[in-house]
Amino acid sequence: MQSTQLTIRLWLTALLLIGSLCPAQAQFKPPKPAFDTPLFRPRRNASDPTQVIPLVRRMMRPDANYSGEQMTELTERGGHISRQMVYGDIFGHIRRDFLEPDALKGDVMITGLDRYYYFHQRSNVVDIALWPTDKESHFKRIVQMVVQNQATAERVGEEVIAGRTAVIVSIQNRPNPAIVRNIKFWIDRETGILLKNEISNQRGLVSRSYFTSIVVGAAVNVLPRMFEPTIPQGATVHPLLPPKPQYSTLEEAKEHLPFQPLVPSQLPPGYQVTGVWVMEAGRMSPSGMGAVVIRYGEGMGQFTLFQKIVRQLPLNQRPPRPFRGQLSILHWFASTADGRPLALTYIGALPAEQLEALRSSTH
Repeated sequence: MQSTQLTIRLWLTALLLIGSLCPAQAQFKPPKPAFDTPLFRPRRNASDPTQVIPLVRRMMRPDANYSGEQMTELTERGGHISRQMVYGDIFGHIRRDFLEPDALKGDVMITGLDRYYYFHQRSNVVDIALWPTDKESHFKRIVQMVVQNQATAERVGEEVIAGRTAVIVSIQNRPNPAIVRNIKFWIDRETGILLKNEISNQRGLVSRSYFTSIVVGAAVNVLPRMFEPTIPQGATVHPLLPPKPQYSTLEEAKEHLPFQPLVPSQLPPGYQVTGVWVMEAGRMSPSGMGAVVIRYGEGMGQFTLFQKIVRQLPLNQRPPRPFRGQLSILHWFASTADGRPLALTYIGALPAEQLEALRSSTH
């Protein structure tokens, strides 16, 4: 158990840095990496950040859908290796189905600019966030560091990864020479897909992740539903929120709200607001209005309502259907008091009749 917890902590640390590293606990012999000797081709003004930033931003939304097998290696603490089947789309969503080792087989991770989902198959636990998290802001932070001269960024060559030519981008932090951290991205020259990445520090290589095979474009059967979080039967759901709320009540948050969120007129007995988070506007909010997360609780029970302004209400909204059993995730649309279209997401485990009352009283 201690070894597994250590592995998970290492994995989360790597994920916070580049968001595409998926460690494992058991070891096995990986296939030979499908990349050739680097073809270093020095370019004029290679360290010019104006050349590098567009490449990094392109990784966030590549030009084509893709799927393939990926290996992830952690070199510290004795080394850990995992193998995943990866699916990605042009909207920046990535799904990773873990194939090996046995300790992670069956786990599923879905990431995107507006979501994070991890299903732990062995424990039947789901970690989920349908709002921006630190895990999904790494690219934005990297761009900001380069723009603010807190990191150097340069193109250092090209290399063939899984049969595709990649541009190699090297980014190194500036602030403390004693703590050297270097991140390298291998970005597909044609589509912007991230084919490989590496993290190094002053002691050497920390981790790497790379495709061993990949299919790109029309031949890939990538469907939108593959990136929608699902809750397996009986799974425990953990919404990922900062440990400390920004505000304790809506009244306290009133001056900071980007819009007036809807408040259910019918709450389950004893439930009240226990935390409010205001999310800054970004790619997850095309309206530029930001978002609001409200947590309600009563003793050990709690649920979360995520609300954000959208451009328009869907044209083909289906009429509400009676609930059967417990629902862990529910999406619906409504309008604010001043008529703006609003998307709401519920995460919790209320009984069906209480959830129906909650939804109907939030319109």
